[in-house]
Amino acid sequence: MKMNDIKYENPAIEKDSLTTYKSADLYLSAFLKTQGAILQNTTKENGKVFFAFQDDGGIQSLVNQYFNDAPVPVLQFKASLGTLRSIIFGHHSLQKAGQPMKEKYK
Repeated sequence: MKMNDIKYENPAIEKDSLTTYKSADLYLSAFLKTQGAILQNTTKENGKVFFAFQDDGGIQSLVNQYFNDAPVPVLQFKASLGTLRSIIFGHHSLQKAGQPMKEKYK
C-alpha cells in the first residue's frame, strides 16, 4: 500500500451533519483553513474548542492529505494557526452553534 492510499479517520473530527465537520485538532484545523475550507463557527464543549468547517464533500480528502504529510504553504499555515489560536486563547470569539463567525476570523 502506498502512503497516499492510506485513509485515516480522525476521532477528533465529528460529522455533524451533511454539511459540517467539527475538529478539536488545532493543527488539522489550521491545515483545513490553509487549504481553503470555510470555518463556519467554533464551539466549546467539555473544555475543548471545536472548529466547525463547511463540508462541500472534500473535507475527508483534505483530512487524508493532512495525515499523508501533504505539503503546505508555510506562511499561510502559520497565519491560519495564529488565527485559530487567537480564537482559542482569546475566548472572545467563540461562537455558539448556528451563529456566524466574526468577519475578522474568516
